[in-house]
Amino acid sequence: MSIKTLGAASAELLAIREGLNTAWERGIRFLELETDAQALTYMIQNPHFYMDHQLFNIINDVSQLLKREWQVTVLHFKRSANKIAHGLAEIGRGMTDDDILFHFYSPPGLTHSYTKELANSISMMDGN
Repeated sequence: MSIKTLGAASAELLAIREGLNTAWERGIRFLELETDAQALTYMIQNPHFYMDHQLFNIINDVSQLLKREWQVTVLHFKRSANKIAHGLAEIGRGMTDDDILFHFYSPPGLTHSYTKELANSISMMDGN
């Protein structure tokens, strides 16, 4: 799937929206949403401040998806610590426009990074 975007922010918002829609359609009701874009995290949690923003429609879509009857924890990670997202982006860059690939588990080449990031997430949530 190839989508033209205005830039990195719109690409990430569209990816978040697509991911949330896919999770909902598959019956996933407990989900962690990780992003390295702190500004986007704030935008989707406070869409009323961005009503005149050029990306408001997508921001609002994501915000409405988060209000559904499910538990979505939005986590912000520093860009340098988000190896999973960068690994998935690398996989995506190597795909053709018509390729669609779903990952319900971490891809084999990213499993070590995933378990390390998961351990860091848990320790952050526990306040350690």
